[in-house]
Amino acid sequence: MINFCDSLRAYEDSVQRLDKSKEIIIYRGKYEKERLVTQNQQLELEKVYTSRLLLLLTIIVLVLLVLLVYFYQRRKIAIHEKGEELNRLGLRLHEHESLMDRNNAYIAELEAQIAEGREASDQLGEQEETLASLRKENDSLRRDADRLRKEMEKLRLPSEESVGTERIAAELRQTR
Repeated sequence: MINFCDSLRAYEDSVQRLDKSKEIIIYRGKYEKERLVTQNQQLELEKVYTSRLLLLLTIIVLVLLVLLVYFYQRRKIAIHEKGEELNRLGLRLHEHESLMDRNNAYIAELEAQIAEGREASDQLGEQEETLASLRKENDSLRRDADRLRKEMEKLRLPSEESVGTERIAAELRQTR
């Protein structure tokens, strides 16, 4: 019986070691399972975070593109409006200059008539009044033309658009 008890004790230690090994294997399996579940959750969280970050970046890029297009269009419209204003001022300047030329020709004619003394003295007073009013009108037109030139200088367009307006202004000067 003592031999039997000794062998039982020897086997009992082996059985307990086997039981402990089984428990360790069970706990290790549970640990691995929990670790995998935790890793999966972390991966899913990272995936959600990445997709949200990507969505946010896409929205930011789209907003920046919209702003760039908006400012580009505003700049283009402003340049176009300046060009139209410059053309309008150029036409007014041309009208003023042609009216001044007509008035100058009429002044020269009246001065010639006065100098020659062709007309009677009653017409002479009328012509001098007309001459004075034409000179005043020419002075007014000259001041207005100078003001228009200054406005045109302020509205000068950059680069290629200014070349076109300068060409038009040169043609107007040549025509005048």
